[in-house]
Amino acid sequence: MHLIKLPVLNSEKLNLRLRFTKGLWRINMVNLAQITGEVIPKRVFPDKVLTGDFSDTVTLNKLNDKTKYLVTYPGDEYRIIFPQESLAGREYFLESEGYYIEWMREEWLKEENWSRVKKAMLFPSSYLKKTAPFYKLNETEMESIFWSSKYAKVEKPIKP
Repeated sequence: MHLIKLPVLNSEKLNLRLRFTKGLWRINMVNLAQITGEVIPKRVFPDKVLTGDFSDTVTLNKLNDKTKYLVTYPGDEYRIIFPQESLAGREYFLESEGYYIEWMREEWLKEENWSRVKKAMLFPSSYLKKTAPFYKLNETEMESIFWSSKYAKVEKPIKP
């Protein structure tokens, strides 16, 4: 989500033009809002965490302690339950810290080509010029392949 502060408007009508770089940008919402004052968010901590059908107090303790970290792996699933009284009529932001690693998917490994990797690392400019037309031809299909590919899943819930 991006917030852009606009200059003071002297008109009832507003025309905005959004320009993006080429690529896979997606716009699922554009809103116009008026900032009326500072809002101090209230931090809400989970009451309970379930791993499968089991209560997971170790994970709950990690989520509620700013000095601890929850490290997840492919196939990990958690149901995080928050206090009911905090839910009605509010907006929420999920805060997280850390980094994301895309795990290799078997569908991708079929096209593994170390010769191309070497060329991309040693001669990036010429490699990109050579492969850009191929990428453009397949760009729309590549996205559907990505979203339809499968990744690791938990076969059985892990008991805490």
